[in-house]
Amino acid sequence: MLNAALKVVDLHGKETVGTLWPVFDDFMGKSSKSAHYDAVKQAVVILMGSLARHLDKDDPRIKPIVLRLIQALSTPSQTVFLMEF
Repeated sequence: MLNAALKVVDLHGKETVGTLWPVFDDFMGKSSKSAHYDAVKQAVVILMGSLARHLDKDDPRIKPIVLRLIQALSTPSQTVFLMEF
């Protein structure tokens, strides 16, 4: 699902930023602090970062997106990714 959503943002982010941004921002503001939602919150943060690529560099929404991305880096997640070397 995340890959499909990233593709949609990649292809249509420029024309849908005004629609998608409020949905993502609202979810992040109202989502539960429960670890149960970690994977969903992680996906939304990734989508917000992807959507930010379509904003002008002067857009005031860039700063909150970057702050959320930085905040997400410091938040422990229940999701574990295994990598093979």
